[in-house]
Amino acid sequence: MHKDHEMEFPIKALISFDKFLRQYDAMALSDDPQKAAKAKYILDAQAPYPELREGFEDVTLLEKHKDVIHIILQDAFSEVLGENEIKAASLPYFNLIFNSSKRLQKILDAAGKGYEPLIRDREEGLDYIMASTVILTFYYGFKLDYNRPYFYDIPDANGVIRHYRILYNADFIELFPTDLAKELTQDDVDELLANPHDLELWKEKIPPNSFISKGFVISNMFDVTSDQTISEIKSALISSDKRGNDNFTE
Repeated sequence: MHKDHEMEFPIKALISFDKFLRQYDAMALSDDPQKAAKAKYILDAQAPYPELREGFEDVTLLEKHKDVIHIILQDAFSEVLGENEIKAASLPYFNLIFNSSKRLQKILDAAGKGYEPLIRDREEGLDYIMASTVILTFYYGFKLDYNRPYFYDIPDANGVIRHYRILYNADFIELFPTDLAKELTQDDVDELLANPHDLELWKEKIPPNSFISKGFVISNMFDVTSDQTISEIKSALISSDKRGNDNFTE
């Protein structure tokens, strides 16, 4: 699939629009003729391409079917709000985006021809553990408060780096166990949480490729450049003040 998928990961990701399209399956039966007609239009556009519902790993299909995907996702990516919203469809934890909003596309175009944004400070082990916490919450049902923010750092037309925080909407993705998935107890989870950086332990409890995700997420992005700049200034001032105190003698 994407080069990210060469990394060891607990989830094998399939891009699919099935869960999203199920809403239109129901809408097509609506008593409202306009609503039913719109749903039928979207379903008819997808129908010749069953792989869009079955799921696929080959990201070249995103380009091949981009016009159909744009039709499928039109309600999630409003034309009216496209100039303001910074968003795209994507897979969580992977450097892959598609069906970008107009504003996001302008940001990427300004960064340079063919520019592909990369998630900041990605670490293979940490991403593995973060994905595992998602599995613990959404499949095993354990309530965890274990998260980290994700950012894109993208240059503007003047070469100034702007920072965008990513928030994922995971309403349209499903998680299924494979034969590699294990039964976990509360004791197992407690052991994992007591060892949040022990990658080998996490791999033992939640093995690589032990789950399949089917769907996509919507990545909503927010320009937090000002907040980051203020934070960096504060950190610099605190560091400077600390050095001054360290150098002060009576």
